[in-house]
Amino acid sequence: MRVARACVALLWLALAGAATSQLHRLGFDNDTWLPPDNPRKVALDTFRAEFEPDEAFLLVVELQEDFFRGEQTQKIRELEGVLDALPETVSVLSPLSATTIIDTGETLEIGSFDEAMEKGFLADADAFREKFLASPYAGRLLSADQRKVLLRVAIERIDAVARGISVAAVIAAARAEADKKGWENIHFAGESALKDELNRATREQLPYLLALAGIMLVIFLRLACGNWRRAAVIFAAAVAAVSSCLGLMAAFGWPMNAVLLVLPVMVSVIAVADGLHILATWDALEAPHLHDPQTRIKKTIAQTWLPCLGATLTSAAGFGAFSVSELTPLQHFGFASALTILYAYPLITGAVWGSLWIFPGMERKPPSRLPWEKLAGAFERAAGTRPRRIVFAGLCFAALLGGGLSLLRTETNFLAVFFSPQSEVRQAFDLVDADLGGSNRVEVIRRGAPEQFAEHAAMRDVESLAARLREIDTVHYVDSYLLPVGMADTAFGGSGLPESDGQLSQELLFLSLSRSETERGVLAPYLDFNESGARLSLQTANLLSPELERTIAETEAHVAAAPDNSSTALTTTITGFGVFIHNLGEHVLNTQASSLALTFLIIATLLFAQFGWRAGFAGLLANMLPLAATAGLVAWLRYPYDFAAILIAGVTLSLSVDDTIHFLHHYRRGNGAADSRRRALGRTARPIAVTTVLFCCGLGVVAFSDLVVLRRFALFASFGIACALASALLFLPAFLAMVSGRQAPAPAHLDSPENSPYNSENQ
Repeated sequence: MRVARACVALLWLALAGAATSQLHRLGFDNDTWLPPDNPRKVALDTFRAEFEPDEAFLLVVELQEDFFRGEQTQKIRELEGVLDALPETVSVLSPLSATTIIDTGETLEIGSFDEAMEKGFLADADAFREKFLASPYAGRLLSADQRKVLLRVAIERIDAVARGISVAAVIAAARAEADKKGWENIHFAGESALKDELNRATREQLPYLLALAGIMLVIFLRLACGNWRRAAVIFAAAVAAVSSCLGLMAAFGWPMNAVLLVLPVMVSVIAVADGLHILATWDALEAPHLHDPQTRIKKTIAQTWLPCLGATLTSAAGFGAFSVSELTPLQHFGFASALTILYAYPLITGAVWGSLWIFPGMERKPPSRLPWEKLAGAFERAAGTRPRRIVFAGLCFAALLGGGLSLLRTETNFLAVFFSPQSEVRQAFDLVDADLGGSNRVEVIRRGAPEQFAEHAAMRDVESLAARLREIDTVHYVDSYLLPVGMADTAFGGSGLPESDGQLSQELLFLSLSRSETERGVLAPYLDFNESGARLSLQTANLLSPELERTIAETEAHVAAAPDNSSTALTTTITGFGVFIHNLGEHVLNTQASSLALTFLIIATLLFAQFGWRAGFAGLLANMLPLAATAGLVAWLRYPYDFAAILIAGVTLSLSVDDTIHFLHHYRRGNGAADSRRRALGRTARPIAVTTVLFCCGLGVVAFSDLVVLRRFALFASFGIACALASALLFLPAFLAMVSGRQAPAPAHLDSPENSPYNSENQ
């Protein structure tokens, strides 16, 4: 017997250790949202390859004096030199390194404002001020009050881990230099800084949330289990399940991101819930003739393996349904959660069954002080005597809240979804939006034949389109190759733009001389190398989804109405990082619809196959009510559906169906409708109520996250699970009583010891 018990323990340790051995490979990535072959991802990658191969990292320095006065110019020059010397930095653009055209008296040269001062073509600070404020960079690299300076740091576009290291190095260097110079306010914004902040928050929040979850579980299990030995067994199963979850993600190369932070916490509470159901059955089987551990453990296994397996399958189906999403993080969430929940089944049941078999002293001491049997009896009497009222009230409640779905909207703006208005990154973006031209860009890419945009007619079409786009009220600036061409034409003595093909060719040739093998020229951000593609960049503030959607629609309308006098018809693509993120909203809604449809199909199949059409339909309806109420409440309160909000419905459905399966499993073992209700409520009221409190506590841990999206998820998922408790203990038995026909109350109540469902003689 000792050998057998040792083998069981070793087998469990082998299962727990197999997945956890991969934990060291777990990565973090908040950049990959769509697969590489997705058309929107292809459009963004193509745009970046042609016009923006490096990521923009924005550094804003708030000066105490005018940038052009005192030592401020020299301090910015020194900061730029420090950043430019970093191996992680490709280039730095500031008011000093911005491009200007230098008139030497004999020739024209393309250089920076700093070079112009160094060569004596800008005599003093006043000359620099006058020249810079007349340039297109005023108001974007330098604020109107001339005290906020923006440095655009270019970092190589590499994988998320390497980029995170690069960004961290730049931030550290910038902060160190700012401290040396006595600058109190420096800010970091831009695409690269935003993704790095998400990665940093994910890395920091994961151990923080796991530690909080561990503390919560220890306290909760001690109170729920009655003694430390029982609590330790379930806690070990939960730790093994969470470690396996993260280990499986690492083994498959699925990185952790901000949305997936909820996964390990949810896995831990699911693991504990099954363990509590097993212990509740073990306690219910306590009787004089079942003190024999072998007989008692056999009965415990016989009565728990199927409902726990059913709950595992439905949970795996509900969570795993997100694998059909086109959003890569939600695909990973679906696959990782389904595999983990299935893998955790032998870990959880094996830990609890094995401990009940191997270790003595697993009785609950002292017994629970709460009158569970009286509470279960009250629910049974209410369901048996007023079933129609309860069912009608439940349906009305769900319909009332579910009606809010007509107000459904999505939001994918990363700043609004993940960060609070008081966060440093939000304040940095707000500063850039208010004083430095805006932090977002909508990119319009026009493509035609080679050298098409070297034609004067095509240039005039770009000019006309740019003028139309400036009329959009959310657009602050429109940048195109007209900007450097206009600077060149003015330097050549023109009126601002060339008047013929010959003049345009001459000025493009002059500007192309700024290209080199190591540095991109002034035309590179706006024209591709063979002049077949042109970029118009619309600079805006960081817009919420409704505003950005309107901006994109107006842009499309202006593009469609724009004249086309080019030699070859043009095609247009509207893209950019902000547009790419905005378009994820469509995938959010598709994910919600497809995942729920798949979950309903799987759950309905399992319920009907296991419990028959009547009980199966009752169980399905009981799970639809909390789902509709929760999803509708989100919309009624005008909260948008975002990357984590779409998890609320799936999580609510997956966790509530566990209660339903345990209830129906005991319901079908009774003799008649009334006895079935008494039996089911007597056996499940305590574990269902306890696990509901557990789920809400687990979600309460998530509510301590710094990320807004997780706090909102925790709030609404807790509401949904509370509704699921009422549905399982009140609506479901009432509905079964209604469809079974009204019956007289039982002659004895659940609180009578001889009729208690906890009495082994009634098993």
